[in-house]
Amino acid sequence: MDLVTLCMLFYLLPVTVPQTTLPQSPALQSVSIGSTVRMKCHTDWYATGGVHWYKQKVRGNLHFVYTVSTYSTPAGRFSGEVNDKSTVYTLVVHNVQRNDSGVYFCAGRKLFLDPFIFGNGSQLLITGPPNVILLSPPRQEMFSMETLPLMCLVSNVISNNFPIDWNISTWDAEGWTDSVAMDSTGVYSIRSHIRVPAEAWKYGAVCTCSVQISSTAIRNSESISYQKESQHIDCSLMLYGSTLPMISLVMMLIVVGGCIYGNCGLGNRNTEKESTDFQTRDSNQETSYAPLKFKEDPIL
Repeated sequence: MDLVTLCMLFYLLPVTVPQTTLPQSPALQSVSIGSTVRMKCHTDWYATGGVHWYKQKVRGNLHFVYTVSTYSTPAGRFSGEVNDKSTVYTLVVHNVQRNDSGVYFCAGRKLFLDPFIFGNGSQLLITGPPNVILLSPPRQEMFSMETLPLMCLVSNVISNNFPIDWNISTWDAEGWTDSVAMDSTGVYSIRSHIRVPAEAWKYGAVCTCSVQISSTAIRNSESISYQKESQHIDCSLMLYGSTLPMISLVMMLIVVGGCIYGNCGLGNRNTEKESTDFQTRDSNQETSYAPLKFKEDPIL
């Protein structure tokens, strides 16, 4: 093989070996709701008709999102940017929401008759503060248990290996994780369990589970205490039990007082009426005398 043939092979190599994927950047980014994100597709050549962007959710199909070209205009929250050499096509998403999470792929081609070449993907995670829920058995079942099982459910986290901390009053405790699930947006939900001795629980132990996504983030936690809840219920029952007799006594006094007042008033009204009638008969009474005719006795 002469030198000329070898040079021709190296010249034809980029043509005979097609490009398999387009590099994308960044490979992964995690942002909060309301942010603006940019994902770049590096073609190194002018893409005829622009670069098309698709989104794939977890275990889902590709859905068309937007086409980035030198003549594209914004469509809702999506827009595009193209560098001066028309070799980098950037998808811009404004005011991202939770349903924007997914893996984004770009696709472009040099000529209209060429097949599309897809990118290697850019994963976008939209996160917020983790949600913490602490669950305990029903209260009526606690008295028959020697140890109380507690479960801490943490959702909206971006890692499937997220530490969950347990604290029982003043001492740290270790729980165990038995379930990790990922939803369609790419975020995880983690369940952690712990068992607390019933005696410690009944004597007012405060059980807390907490998570912290970073050293600078605020720790999210949830606590539960048997003593505080029982005191609240007992106080409510005592207040209700002590108030009910007082209300009943006041109602009885009102009824009895009304009855007494009604009888006295009726008696006074009857007495006054009788007195008035008597006086009226005395003042209006007249003495009438029958006319008598006398005849003279002839003997007299």
